[in-house]
Amino acid sequence: MNELTDNYAKALFDLTIPEEYIHETKRICSECPEFVKALASPVVTKKEKHAVIDRVIPGPVQSFFKVVTDNGEADSIFEIFASHDELVLRKNKVVKAVFAYVTKPDDRRIEGIKNMICQKYHKTGVNLQLKEDPSLIGGFILTVGDDVYDRSVKASITKLQNSLVRR
Repeated sequence: MNELTDNYAKALFDLTIPEEYIHETKRICSECPEFVKALASPVVTKKEKHAVIDRVIPGPVQSFFKVVTDNGEADSIFEIFASHDELVLRKNKVVKAVFAYVTKPDDRRIEGIKNMICQKYHKTGVNLQLKEDPSLIGGFILTVGDDVYDRSVKASITKLQNSLVRR
């Protein structure tokens, strides 16, 4: 993310467009990357871009999308959406986390992890991404924002090797 995409994301957030329209716009852009390329192309005229936006993008998002396109930033739309999503999570007091594992935890353990994160970070919810990683050998790595909790067997072995080397 950069300051420009963050500023566009803040503008989109301040428009208070219902999320379903933004999700639909993201879906359209993801499923048809040629659409985004055409909007970023200097060969396609502004009038043609606006006509396509009017036909393809949901009504409440059209004006925003036209401004982004007119300013030559259509190729940054995915970064703008990602920054916007962060603002929405922050507003809703939800934190993003990644739980890397060798053996997938059961639902009860996942709920326990989410509850612990909510308490520790004073949030009302967690957007928890589960990620299988056999290279950990065992244990897990939990990443919440900039905090990393590495309780993997791989990390333990590395620490042990490093302490033996120092001796």
